[in-house]
Amino acid sequence: MKLSREETVAEIQGYYGSLNIAEKVFQRIWVEQDFDDSKLLTQKGKQLRILFPGKWNYHEGPDFIGAKVQIGEAIVCGDVELHLYPRDWNHHQHSRDPHFEKVFLHVTLFNGDSPSDRFAPDHHLVLLPHLKQDLEEMLTQYAMTQSAGKDPRDEPWVKVLLSCGAGAAMDQYQLLCEKSKIRWDLKVRFAEQRIQEYGWVEACHQMMLEVLGYRRNRSTMHQIALRNPLKSQSPEWSAADVFNEHRSEWKLQGVRPANHPLRRLEAYHQMISEHPDWPQSLLVYSHQWSKNAEKVSVEMTANSNSLFRRETKMHLWIKKLRSEVFQDQIGGSRIHTLFCDALLPLLAAVSSREIWRNAWFAWPVGDYPKLMHEGISLLPLNSLKGASNSNGWMQGCLQLMLENQENNEAVFSERDRS
Repeated sequence: MKLSREETVAEIQGYYGSLNIAEKVFQRIWVEQDFDDSKLLTQKGKQLRILFPGKWNYHEGPDFIGAKVQIGEAIVCGDVELHLYPRDWNHHQHSRDPHFEKVFLHVTLFNGDSPSDRFAPDHHLVLLPHLKQDLEEMLTQYAMTQSAGKDPRDEPWVKVLLSCGAGAAMDQYQLLCEKSKIRWDLKVRFAEQRIQEYGWVEACHQMMLEVLGYRRNRSTMHQIALRNPLKSQSPEWSAADVFNEHRSEWKLQGVRPANHPLRRLEAYHQMISEHPDWPQSLLVYSHQWSKNAEKVSVEMTANSNSLFRRETKMHLWIKKLRSEVFQDQIGGSRIHTLFCDALLPLLAAVSSREIWRNAWFAWPVGDYPKLMHEGISLLPLNSLKGASNSNGWMQGCLQLMLENQENNEAVFSERDRS
């Protein structure tokens, strides 16, 4: 029998405090093959290649049934069971359950002592070393996943905000400021690590491509950035060739035509062909804007987002960057996602953080699920001018969603918006 969700949640230490990870998140990683499968080894040192991960089982029994895997030279078919730790096989008493007789592969996220039960599966795979992204980043991205048509009133993070009490709008504002600061600090720290390891130019290049890859193709775009540094780009660089080199790695099901990775690679190639030194230009334009913005005496309060944008002429700066730095190759909400997730934290890592945090909080909203907009519309703070169109509000809600995701079935069962 499956244990309750509360019994299959582990706490891990993230960049900024502890995070909870549920087994259903790990199961999603497995079914979507969100890891590097080129060098998989069992705990006994045998090479493992996944031919079919199995069918996700939502009923009693193993997590995945009918899997097909090559282990060494042998092709093995049967069921796969996933746990956070090896000891969970014994803890869940699977050897006493006839539903688990066909389980040949035990996949765990973390390492540890293998099950002592003599009826435990013959093969054990630890997946954490093979994840393509940091686990905390994966959790954050999975928290963005929402089910279509779900009532936002059922969302745990909405319930938390609605429970703020009498001074609801201001209490919600304070809570979201605290939560968004967690997101900001995490992003700036990550940007600092990128710059320290790769330098300003390549950090910009890598994070640009990652954002253009959206969640499902982000890790592949990161590999492309590493193998094709910006400093080595030339007119002969072919987006089609790069795309084809990674053909087996792309996740294309459900991707909208405008977001197809080949189209995004072509747009970026056009951009760097016309403006190869765009990271340096970004620094120059941003330095000019920040010097003027720091002279503006706008106190960041619950309803100052629109005023901050207007007084700092943020819309003109965005327009200038879009045309002169990005050559009009990046538009729509994606350019806002690019700045909020990558470029503003990078700028904060090399200059005054306060102005960039203010800009990040007041920045127009990028790509967020419809359910998050609907959730914010229910809150008293939505009556504050500019609240529903502020990146800061959305980031705070996202952090709340992340902290409460073990109680949110939609996070684990539905695929993300592409």
